[in-house]
Amino acid sequence: MWRGIVVTIHPVWLVAYLFATLGLLTYGFHAYKMLFWRWRNAKTYLGRIAEVRRRSPLARVEFPQVLVQVPIFNEPAVAARAIDAVAAIDYPELEIQVLDDSTDETIAIVDETVARHRAAGVPIRVLRRTHREGFKAGALAAGLTLSDASFVAIFDADFTPGPEFVREALPLFDMPGRVACVQGRWTHLNRRQNWLTRAQAVGVDAHFLVQQLARAAGGAFLNFNGTAGMWRREAIEEAGGWRGDTLTEDLDLSYRAQLLGWRIVFDPDLVAPAELPPTLSAYKSQQRRWACGSIQCARRFFGPVWSSRLPWWVKAEATVHLCGYLVCVAMMALVLLLPYGLGHLPMLTYYPHLWPLWIGIWVAATGPLAVSLMGQRFQGRWRLREVLLCFLLGLGSCANNALAVLRGFVRPIRTFVRTPKQGSRKRPVTTETPILEQACMLFTLAVVVLLAQTRPWAVAAYALFCSAGFCFLALYWWLAERPAKTA
Repeated sequence: MWRGIVVTIHPVWLVAYLFATLGLLTYGFHAYKMLFWRWRNAKTYLGRIAEVRRRSPLARVEFPQVLVQVPIFNEPAVAARAIDAVAAIDYPELEIQVLDDSTDETIAIVDETVARHRAAGVPIRVLRRTHREGFKAGALAAGLTLSDASFVAIFDADFTPGPEFVREALPLFDMPGRVACVQGRWTHLNRRQNWLTRAQAVGVDAHFLVQQLARAAGGAFLNFNGTAGMWRREAIEEAGGWRGDTLTEDLDLSYRAQLLGWRIVFDPDLVAPAELPPTLSAYKSQQRRWACGSIQCARRFFGPVWSSRLPWWVKAEATVHLCGYLVCVAMMALVLLLPYGLGHLPMLTYYPHLWPLWIGIWVAATGPLAVSLMGQRFQGRWRLREVLLCFLLGLGSCANNALAVLRGFVRPIRTFVRTPKQGSRKRPVTTETPILEQACMLFTLAVVVLLAQTRPWAVAAYALFCSAGFCFLALYWWLAERPAKTA
């Protein structure tokens, strides 16, 4: 049956299959490139940071004015916690803006918390708009017009920076080159809350301790992560200010600034604890926004990057960086083309000289796993179980992210959907049935059964590999979140 279906459009499927495979190979081997860059450059880079800090003592004679912005929208579970954290920042020339676009009970929480700190002498105020034009970017831009500060620190509502964050970040603007932004590392308030947060923590650690550090140390473009960082106001203005026409205003501003010659510094020792999405629906919402926004930025910056005078390797790395979520589209293309494998790929098992190809495919497939492992190693952790969970979470998220990427290609921005926060609540905020992941699980398992009957073991193993991630998300929801939803 399968063979009869695919023969009629065999050339189309073959080209699609080859391109998807090439995309996955590129992504997998790029992970090893990140590890190599980090190994080769990180020690020297971190030494420069330490030297700058030694030459720029925290006790300054003159302190530049620093504005701290906290954008909030309908986040009653975490608003007070975030305001308490920024109000405790130890810096003499500080101004705090709570940019509250809320329409629910968050308004009362913000007003009460801000009033309490103002009574204690903290220079803090609430700014509210009558609209949400530009979403988070619009709020940041509006607040910036009401301050003369030379530097701007930004913290989302789920972040709790320490008192020394500003004092530790400011010296790094003296790093060589024109430093536009200093990005801190996210740590985790609720890492051990459940298996989902454990898996996410591994992925976030890998992003910062391997990818961000490798790019910063290697001289490539990197991005401000939207929070837990500080900008030089001059760089924001020269780059054209905050814009709300993509879902990732942080990535957009980062590339505009770097294309003008500015530099972003990442310091892994500059940390800010944050809350990880505690439910599957919250995690998927966050990933959809990141995937859609990143591809919007890729469309915008592909031309300017390649028409610039940057070295070719910087252009290539920027392209891979901007298009990172396309790996989810490639992954889903291979999943949907598994029926094609039933009709045509068994022949590959009869050619022994193709064994280097299969080895290359499996080595590339383990690239993200190696990055996650090393991210934990750099923290002195060796919890293989959590790394495997992160790997499965990445596989299982491909369908959700692939759809978001396709939306970013064809649909303009309509609304900014915030990630639901839990705060100190015991139960999940909300959880939805992962219908898409359950459908993908059933589809891939059916293909595994059919492949096993025809014995193309290499293809069957790959199909099972694809199915594992969908099985993890579907089973996690049934075993962990569904009981809490119905309780």
